[in-house]
Amino acid sequence: KQALASEKNPGIQATALRALGPYAKPEVRDLLVKFLNTPSYRDRLAEAAIAGMKAQDDPAFATPLLASLQSREATLMSTVFSAGLDALASLSRNDAKKDSVRDFLTARVNSPKERVRLAAITALGTLEDPRAIATLETFTTLTADRPEKAAADKALVQLRTARKPGDDLKGLRTEVLDLQKSNRELKRDLETLKRRLDAK
Repeated sequence: KQALASEKNPGIQATALRALGPYAKPEVRDLLVKFLNTPSYRDRLAEAAIAGMKAQDDPAFATPLLASLQSREATLMSTVFSAGLDALASLSRNDAKKDSVRDFLTARVNSPKERVRLAAITALGTLEDPRAIATLETFTTLTADRPEKAAADKALVQLRTARKPGDDLKGLRTEVLDLQKSNRELKRDLETLKRRLDAK
């Protein structure tokens, strides 16, 4: 934090920001949001802030990140904007309402910039929203040498194999029932053992 406050070199500041990533403290969150929107040479500060947000895996970052990507799309470097799409999808994957993020990503799958197109397609898989399947399937008919097809195929696999909350609940319910059954059997065995000991 001292380095961020005193250093003027954006490279050193970016290194400090990345190092703060693992620390989930309110003051760290504030710094990440602040530097996300701070202009710098080759957007190094925004890139480091995005990396820090993704490392924290806190869905609360999704809202400021989406707002920043919307307002700075025209000026951010493609590499940084693409990293932002990836982080946005990752941070939003467990949200119940993903419409705004899905719509933002979907609107960029046909970007004139190849890097952004591929990042948006990949991010739709990371988002794990089944409503993105139709969009991704439009790329599966492309020729095998098109990178968009490979990205869409991979994203579809990720989407279709993603664990659903219902599956988790079903597994948990089965586990509880099995434990209850084992508990009843143990209780019965203990009662049998007690009767035998009492008989002696």
